[in-house]
Amino acid sequence: MEPTVTSSKHPDLIISDLPQAFAAQHYAVLHVFDLQGILQTRQATCAETSWVLEVVHAEQAQKLLEMDPGLSRALPWRIAVWTDQGQCHLGLSSPQAAVLACGASAEAIAIAAQAEVELTQLLKQCS
Repeated sequence: MEPTVTSSKHPDLIISDLPQAFAAQHYAVLHVFDLQGILQTRQATCAETSWVLEVVHAEQAQKLLEMDPGLSRALPWRIAVWTDQGQCHLGLSSPQAAVLACGASAEAIAIAAQAEVELTQLLKQCS
């Protein structure tokens, strides 16, 4: 099951808080996609807001890529922030599942599992 938490905070506040919280744990936010904004530029509408953040931990990524450069298919880790009927949610696409899908070694799976625990804790802290 992919980790999801609910927040009472406004999603804009969460989006602004996440990069600093991640940086404190050595994760870098590579990009933030405003999906609602992207849809609007294509004349599509969505009543709810949705963002996707791509994050990476340099040491974890280095270890994974040194083990198997093909694990780049599993990187970066993805965080979603969205609203549903006005309630804000944060979710993590499972790093462990992403690495498993690439046929990774037990050592690589352990690194991804560690990332999943750390990122889930960060999501809970930021909610």
